[in-house]
Amino acid sequence: MSTGIFLTYNDYPGGIFSSQVVDVCRYIRNLTGKRHILVSFVSLRNYFSSRSSIKKQIEDVIVLPMFPGIKNWEMNRFLLRILIIIYKPDVVIARGPFAALLARKGGAKKVCFDARGAYFSEFSEYDVSGGVIAAEEVRKIEKLALDSSDTTIAVSDALVDYWRLNYGYTGNKHAVIPCTLRSDYLFSKLTSETDTVRIVFAGGNGPWQNLSEMSRLLLPLFKSQTNIELVLLVKSLPDNFELAKHFPSRVKQSWVREEEVADILSSCDYGWLVRTDSVTNKVASPVKFAEYLAAGLKVIISDSLGDFSAFVAEHDCGKVINELNQLTSLEKVSLSEKQRIAELAKNHFMKTAYSEQYKKVICA
Repeated sequence: MSTGIFLTYNDYPGGIFSSQVVDVCRYIRNLTGKRHILVSFVSLRNYFSSRSSIKKQIEDVIVLPMFPGIKNWEMNRFLLRILIIIYKPDVVIARGPFAALLARKGGAKKVCFDARGAYFSEFSEYDVSGGVIAAEEVRKIEKLALDSSDTTIAVSDALVDYWRLNYGYTGNKHAVIPCTLRSDYLFSKLTSETDTVRIVFAGGNGPWQNLSEMSRLLLPLFKSQTNIELVLLVKSLPDNFELAKHFPSRVKQSWVREEEVADILSSCDYGWLVRTDSVTNKVASPVKFAEYLAAGLKVIISDSLGDFSAFVAEHDCGKVINELNQLTSLEKVSLSEKQRIAELAKNHFMKTAYSEQYKKVICA
């Protein structure tokens, strides 16, 4: 049987890893009927705990310690080279530019660069490495990964436009596949039983999430409409979250287990996905969008978030806001409307909807 490798580099085995790495690897195995080994380079500092976590999630996996220091990423090619010699993979699907170049330098016959965003922009706009590696170096790595890979996966058409504008990409060797729901995603029972209009946000409080801006944008709405509540599924709130200070009984913050999130979402009406105006966000494909739709939520979204702002406008499944188009009122979302929106998630954000795109970049 022919073999493939799904390669990750410096990805933490959390919720995103489970849905966008483990589940994708399993789906590709089923789609192609071939053995695909998950190979993950993880931080040496947390190696044993990360290895244990990943091995519990998926079979046929090799977890390796990264050579210390992200600046020394290229040193990891020696271990990868050994695996490529042993398994002789038809294709290495490499998540991110570092993994893509490792696969190429490790001697892979075919490399599929699975691009999750605009990496140079992430490093320059948000300094995600904490200054460990210069953004300009990441730019060179991203361009080389794009140029040297045989095929690519982009999470949005906006990301392809970013490649064309910044790196002179002119080819058609790519497929656009957004972040999708887990294959075993359980759609919760939808409800719309109370008069309270609930807005929910689930996720982290990183700088690109801009929770302080959420507070500013919602404050006038909370003052004018008394049946509005905000549900925040976050570990903690920023100190300057003014909305909670003005309306403590209507802002509910909690941190729950992953398996509880879907039911909480389905009890709400709107999902919040307003982010900062940055290149990182303009090409993004947050999986939270699909999860909001699956819960029957209308999505309140900024006007240039990947391909999703246009999707909301086209399918009438939320509100696109900016400085000129603010929230003035929100209506309760009916059960029938929630059911229609959940169907959008089933039709557009399950992996089965992108089988031909996966085949194009993996099997060609």
